[in-house]
Order: sequence, then structure tokens, then C-alpha cells
Amino acid sequence: MHRTKKWSVLAGVLAAGIALAGCSSNSAAVSGDPMKLPPKGTTTTINIWGYLAPDTTPWLGDAEAALHKDFPNVSVKYTYVPYDQIAAKVLGTTVSGGAPDAIIYNPADAANLSQSGALMDMSAQWSAFADKDKFPDSVVWKDGGKTVSVQGYVNTTALYYNKDILDRLGVTPPRTVADLDTALAAASKAGVGGMTMTAVPTAESEFQIFPWLLGNGQNYGSWDEKTVADTFARFTARIDKGYIPKDVVGWSQGDAFDQFKSGKFAFSQNGNWQLVGAKGLPFKWGVVPLPAGTEGSHSVGGGEGFSLGAKTKNAALTWKYFENSLLNKDFELHILSLQGSIPTRSDASSAPEIKSDPSLAVFAQVVADMKARPSTPKIGDYLVQMGKIWNSVAGGQTSPADGAKQVVNQLNNVR
Repeated sequence: MHRTKKWSVLAGVLAAGIALAGCSSNSAAVSGDPMKLPPKGTTTTINIWGYLAPDTTPWLGDAEAALHKDFPNVSVKYTYVPYDQIAAKVLGTTVSGGAPDAIIYNPADAANLSQSGALMDMSAQWSAFADKDKFPDSVVWKDGGKTVSVQGYVNTTALYYNKDILDRLGVTPPRTVADLDTALAAASKAGVGGMTMTAVPTAESEFQIFPWLLGNGQNYGSWDEKTVADTFARFTARIDKGYIPKDVVGWSQGDAFDQFKSGKFAFSQNGNWQLVGAKGLPFKWGVVPLPAGTEGSHSVGGGEGFSLGAKTKNAALTWKYFENSLLNKDFELHILSLQGSIPTRSDASSAPEIKSDPSLAVFAQVVADMKARPSTPKIGDYLVQMGKIWNSVAGGQTSPADGAKQVVNQLNNVR
């Protein structure tokens, strides 16, 4: 999932921008027209910043190789910037100069960076992109109608189930929230653990509770207090009955999946990144979309997006870099093979490597049905605050009704 943390104040921002000034974009423009590619023989450098570590992200080198097929003399200089510093450092370059041509980062920060003047409006590039209709709206991030970030892959959650346990219980994988409650009750009656998830007081647990709110028609800026309270109450009832362990208030998603791997639990809400580790489990298992609420099943996407820098002089060339990699069907499938992230292109779901794997096929469907939080400068803080509220409700410090009041009062202004 993507994580979200607060930025530093202006003094820190300015210092951060100066610190990376040596990583600036090529000063000479290779094309005055941001939509016009330079000659094939152009020699220049594209500067990209990102929080992905190069030694554990091999597709970064592969993306440069893909660009070399069209522009053999263009190099890509990738600068690693820690996750909790990248937004502030990009913002700092609007004051100090030295901005990169593009960034690969948490797109939840896109609106804030856009409104601060750090990002290019990519609407023209996106409009001209022939395959734009193959991407769900949930991965195209906008700010005031401007396209400012796009995701070529996502990480998201679904419901893992222990098939051996369900078979013993005579229960089928749940498709609705009511089905899930029936299955959890059956598991408890048989002395089996119910469901693992996370409720830590961070954005990590927002990533888990928010899909259940989406499934009931809720979203930031359009909360119905009773519906939020009812959603929280359903989960606290499960915790009180022992269907979900009280320990979830301290479990990360990794901890939750470790508990599921023990074979003692019927279900785990977890992500596509667990698929590789699940292949060695000593029991039969499967995955289904999160059980549907009143408005269906809608997970939310994590992972990285890309944006062009507002000051880039290499806009067309940098866009080509992303068009050849993160926006390319075969390259998205390549990323799937390397790190398990799910392609966002709809036509990738029919590829043999996804269609032949039932679990990947489920996650591909989850991506197709995803919904997004509003693109707003406030959203980064909102994710953390929702995680704190959910932690307090799950831990019993706050009632579902009071938690819902906090959501409505604190997380409703998205403008």
C-alpha cells in the first residue's frame, strides 16, 4: 500500500529543496513543445526522483532500456529520496529550483504538490494517449480537472480464505457482508479463528477499513453518520464476539497474514503482495473480492503513481519514458512478474499470466471495480486520522457512534 506522512514546515521545505539542487533537470530544452518528441538521436538526461529503492526495484532499469529502443542516447538519472521526504523536497524545488523532470511517489500527495505549483498539468498528454480508456478512473489523479498523476500498477486488498476450513464448515467463500458474518459465526462455533486484519493507528489500517465504507456508499466529503456508525458497529460486534482478535489494534498487514498462514483462521483481509508467500501454504486457500455491502465491493488502490514536474524542459521525452513502461500493457505485466503489483490496464486482465491464475484474476477484477478517495490536499492527513479513529473504535476506547461523529466532523471538508 502507499503510506502517507506529514510534510515538514516551510523552513524545512526550503532546506530540502536546496539539498537536492544538484539533481536538477537538464537545463537545455530538447523541445520547446511539451507534446513534440525530439529527434531520435537526441542526447540528454531525464531526471526522476522516487522513493522506490533501485536495488529492490529492477523494473526501473528495465524502463530505461525500454526508452532506449526509441531514444538510444537518452539516459535516465534516478535519484532515491526517502518516502517521508520526497513530497517536501519536491515542494522545496518550487522555491530553490533544481526540480526533477518527474517523480514516482504516493499519488495521494498529487493535489497538494499540484496546487503548490510543483507538478505539470498532464491533461494534454493524457488526452492524446491512445489507450487512456483502458485505465479505470480510480488510478487517474486530478486536481481541479487537471490530470496530475497516473498509476500503472496498484496494490490493493481482497479476502483470503482457508479452503480446508471452509470445506469442513460446509461454508462457501462469502460474497456479501451477510455471508461473511454467517461464515464467521460458523467458524467461531467450531472453535476456529475468524478473520485477521489490521487496526493500527496509521494510514495502513485506513487502507483496510475504508473499502468497507466504500462498499456502503461512503467516501470522504460525503459521509452519512449513521452508515459510518453501523459499519463500525458491525466490526466491533465481530471483535466482541471473538470473530476478529482484539490484537488487530497492534497488527500490521504482515502480522495479520502471518496469523492466517498459521492455518488457525478462516479469513484474512490482505493484499496482492502476499500471493507469492501464500503459494507455499500447507493448506488449500483462495481469494475473493471483499464481501459486498449495500453499494457493492470496492477496494481502494495503493502503490505508486507518476507525475511530470512543472519545470521540466523534457516533457514529451519524459512522458514517452512512462508511456513505454508504466502505461504499457506488456511492461505492466512485467512488473507483475517482478513484484506482484496488479496492472491497471483493463486489457492486461485477459493476459494468460492473469487469466490462468484464479487469485490474480480475482485481484484484476478488484482493480476494475476499485474506487478512489477524492483528490484533495487534505487527503494525506485524512488517511492517518481515519486510521487513528478506527484504532480507537476497534480497541474499545471510542464507541462506533462517537467514531462516526469524529469521521463526519474531522474528515468531511475535501475542498
